Amino acid sequence: MSRVTNLDSAAKRRNQCRRTIAEMLRRLGQKSLVDDEARDMVALIVLCLREIDEGIEQSARAWEQRDYWYKAEALRQRWSWTRKNAAQLTSMLHEDDKEKIPAALTSLFPHFSDVRINRYVRGPDTWRGCFRRLEQLPQSHTAGN
Repeated sequence: MSRVTNLDSAAKRRNQCRRTIAEMLRRLGQKSLVDDEARDMVALIVLCLREIDEGIEQSARAWEQRDYWYKAEALRQRWSWTRKNAAQLTSMLHEDDKEKIPAALTSLFPHFSDVRINRYVRGPDTWRGCFRRLEQLPQSHTAGN
């Protein structure tokens, strides 16, 4: 019997989300103000940060099942910024605090400096409606818990 390979692993999803966030950061850097489109882009960043956080938690639980407690905790610590930044950006979006959003986005750049963007592969359909989708999530999820 051959080995079963998970083609949609947490690491693959994490890398896809990192690429999406890097593209959104670059696109948002070209905007002069936070308009409705920018708000959708920021919401997409929040959704991707949450997906990364969920994948990290999934991977950490897998390590814990193998009794690699230290490795699981190190993984959680290394990626703890995702949950914090997702909660912070969510709060700014819900409070319509447009003045603070650019600074919060700037703090994300170091986490994505290794992602190379030669050309954009995500189009407007990727982020269109993301703010509405973010608003529809249960309140416990939007708190970053």
